[in-house]
Amino acid sequence: MSKKPNHQADIRNPNRGTSGTNATWDKAQGNRGKQLGPSWTPPRGRGRPTPPAASPPPTTPPAIAPKPKT
Repeated sequence: MSKKPNHQADIRNPNRGTSGTNATWDKAQGNRGKQLGPSWTPPRGRGRPTPPAASPPPTTPPAIAPKPKT
């Protein structure tokens, strides 16, 4: 009977002392490096909603002077 994969253990295990690589570890560290990079910004449209745009202040119609009677 073969061993069942343990995903949680694979995430924490860099596979030290072996000639192979741990695909789960590599993916986790690659994403970590991407997020820690100075130019990384979170993707828009997922997660927290963006705040609504500020509405412009209300405008009043220009005052129309009454026509003088002649």
